[in-house]
Amino acid sequence: MSFRDEEIVGLFFDVMKMSRYFAKIHNGSSSPFLGQYRCIYTLNETGRISQKELAEILQIRSTSLSELLLKLEKKGLVERMPSAQDKRKLLVSLTQEGHEEALKYQKLRVNAYCDMVSPLSEEEKRQFYSILSKIKNHYMEMEEEGHE
Repeated sequence: MSFRDEEIVGLFFDVMKMSRYFAKIHNGSSSPFLGQYRCIYTLNETGRISQKELAEILQIRSTSLSELLLKLEKKGLVERMPSAQDKRKLLVSLTQEGHEEALKYQKLRVNAYCDMVSPLSEEEKRQFYSILSKIKNHYMEMEEEGHE
């Protein structure tokens, strides 16, 4: 049986959507992969970053990011401060509470993905790991060669 790349990718995204849905049901909270949580994860990975760079990474408009950051500030999860070098530039970082929230949802995400591969046998997990590693390495090579 032969599959088109579009079918394989479509199935992959269907499984991802389903895993997010079930994570939401089992954890009784919003999906840790969207909106505010994407922002929290990004800040946890990057550390302090300019608001402009954060908008680029999240691929959202600066006005949308401002609204998002305002909500996160009200929750005590992020803080914004002017850059010492350029007062017009705002730097964004997580608070200690923001780091704790990121760790909390990272654990939920790992559990959701572990549930996703739980029906696989050990041999299927090994094959799946090998395939994902091959895809990841392909993208890393493209990045090293300067492809965007």
